[in-house]
Amino acid sequence: MFVAVERGQCLGMAGGYFAAEERETATLWGMWVDPSARRRGLGRELVEAVAAWARGCGANRLRLAVTDCDSSRPAASLYRGLGFVETGKHVELASDPSLIALVMFRSL
Repeated sequence: MFVAVERGQCLGMAGGYFAAEERETATLWGMWVDPSARRRGLGRELVEAVAAWARGCGANRLRLAVTDCDSSRPAASLYRGLGFVETGKHVELASDPSLIALVMFRSL
C-alpha cells in the first residue's frame, strides 16, 4: 500500500497484490485521490509506485479494473494515459454487482 500525505493529511492511496495463482501479473487495487488534490500528478505517482513495486517483485504486467460509469471516466483516462489498455473483459464489482468494471492491463 502506498499513501500520499501532505502536512499530515492523506491525499491519496493505491495498493497492489498478487493473486495466489499468478505471479507475473500484479493487480493495482484501492486507487483513490482526494478530490481536492486531483490533477496534481498524485494519481500518476501512486500508479507508478505500485508499478515499481510489482516490477521489483518480478511481475511483467499490471492489471486493474475501473468502474464503467461517468464518475470513473477521469480515472480511466488517467490509466489510458499511463499505458493501460482495455482487454474487452468486464467484471461485476464484488462490493456492488450492479456495477460493471472494465479490466485493463499494462506491461511493466
